[in-house]
Amino acid sequence: MSLANALKKAASASLKKLGGDVTIRQVTAGAYNTTTGAISESTSDTTIKGALSNVSRNQVNDLIESQDKLLTISAGDLTFMEDAIVFLVQATTLEWTSRVKKATPVDTGRLRNSWQTEIKPTSGTIINNLPYAEPVCYGENLPPSWKGQFRTRQKTVAGFPELIAKELQKWADDEYEKIKRRL
Repeated sequence: MSLANALKKAASASLKKLGGDVTIRQVTAGAYNTTTGAISESTSDTTIKGALSNVSRNQVNDLIESQDKLLTISAGDLTFMEDAIVFLVQATTLEWTSRVKKATPVDTGRLRNSWQTEIKPTSGTIINNLPYAEPVCYGENLPPSWKGQFRTRQKTVAGFPELIAKELQKWADDEYEKIKRRL
């Protein structure tokens, strides 16, 4: 264990035993609306242990007054960035699913309705296990009846799920920068 990790662990353990409860309210991006593309704000409260002390004379300045209090918390107890990243992965994966479904060509609707979304804390996947999903979505493993020609009734571009993912990468990068500026 490195010295930094050992100190972080010791600070957290000390504050848990000696500190009082501190509630930190964070305003973050909330629910993602796939129709409008807007992210609403939500608040979340996190209670951690902290120690309150008086401000020393040498800390008093234009922003800090002598009657102010100093709150010490362990940074290791804060998980705001992790929560924001998990939310961003969820929002991006759900938007990806929505756009891929809209772009999926429709005959009976079975292919469009068969998209499945899997979201983990740091990754999102969409899959379609229908046997004809690969030829229709990617133009690969074409059935003999297609005579080597990729075709759909709606003139879909082969590989559209990946093209949509690339489009969303810029949006996700921009949202990540917004998260970093807020923290």
